Amino acid sequence: MRKAVAIGVIAALVALVLADALAARAGVVAGAIPRTDGPWLWVASRAAAVAAFVALTFEVAFGLAVSTGAGDGWVGRARAVDIHGWLSTVTLVLIAGHALALLGDGAVRFDALDAVVPFAARYRPVAVAAGVLAAWLAVAVHLSFGLRKRIGPRWWRRLHHATFALFALAVAHGLAAGSDGDRPWMRGLYLGAVALVGGLTLARLAPLMKRGWPARP
Repeated sequence: MRKAVAIGVIAALVALVLADALAARAGVVAGAIPRTDGPWLWVASRAAAVAAFVALTFEVAFGLAVSTGAGDGWVGRARAVDIHGWLSTVTLVLIAGHALALLGDGAVRFDALDAVVPFAARYRPVAVAAGVLAAWLAVAVHLSFGLRKRIGPRWWRRLHHATFALFALAVAHGLAAGSDGDRPWMRGLYLGAVALVGGLTLARLAPLMKRGWPARP
């Protein structure tokens, strides 16, 4: 009951924020979301974005470690699955923090539509759209954890494969839209993440290719 009420309250708040954004774009209202000057929200948004990408990278890595058995020597599979699901939650929370901080930043002036509708943003629309699509895929993948019994392992596995598109979109978004994307330390982070996920992906595909491609689900 409490969970249903919480979901209803959150849905109502989201609807109000989206309605406010639509009314502001139509010139009916000035927009009810308060904005602040100064760099602190921008910095907070950047920090949340970097942390979300790190969490996503480890989420994907733990998922691949479970499927390949690469981590069996140092963490049990059941434990790895739990960590994988927990990291999915952490990733979503950090993505939400990233978006909410942008909504309050007075310099960028994003609204709710920019945050949830691909290509709605005027600031680097393609790069921001990659981030929006990545966020929606993160939601879909997270929800799939609770749908496995309903849709069956075959379709659950197929839905879970969207994680690869999510990861690719997150990398593209960070490089093209992030203000730190051209800094050596950030490029090093992206390179390390791609190397980790790419290496584990190859380890996952190798036995499948030996048995014949495509493998039967």
